[in-house]
Amino acid sequence: MKRVIINVLMIIGIISISCEKINNPIKIEDQLLQIRNEIISECKFENNLSNSYEVNKLSNIYENESQYLELKFSDSNFLKINHNNVWFICNPSIDRQARIESGSIIYSETDTFGLLNCACRYDLSCEIGPLQFADYEFKYYRAGDLVINFNFEFNESTHLIKNINYNENNN
Repeated sequence: MKRVIINVLMIIGIISISCEKINNPIKIEDQLLQIRNEIISECKFENNLSNSYEVNKLSNIYENESQYLELKFSDSNFLKINHNNVWFICNPSIDRQARIESGSIIYSETDTFGLLNCACRYDLSCEIGPLQFADYEFKYYRAGDLVINFNFEFNESTHLIKNINYNENNN
């Protein structure tokens, strides 16, 4: 009888430990992330902005281009971010920041300097990390505004593409 009681108590203990692991996901500390291998392509398409008509024309092009984020696993637990077909003013100086905040990856791009009378499409890429293998919410900000957010699992097979459409809610 003692053996039965001991076995039952052991089984209950194992079950409670298993449930605790399921209910308590990995705790990810808030932190600044390293940014490495930053690349900005050459201008892919230039539009000179000489008057308000041109600004409105660019705005329409900007909203209708096929802009997207590609995220994939890179070595040493870094996440490679490709941001393709993004509009910035010509000869940009892009300030990128990346951090983890409350389990979310916050990634931002801000144009800090460039020629104000023209705009170009660029492909940007960088790697951020190191990251733990876990589920994350990814939030992309452009000049302080949230553009898109989504959930994904970061592991060795991570590879996803998210289209950015400024005419729709990207959340």
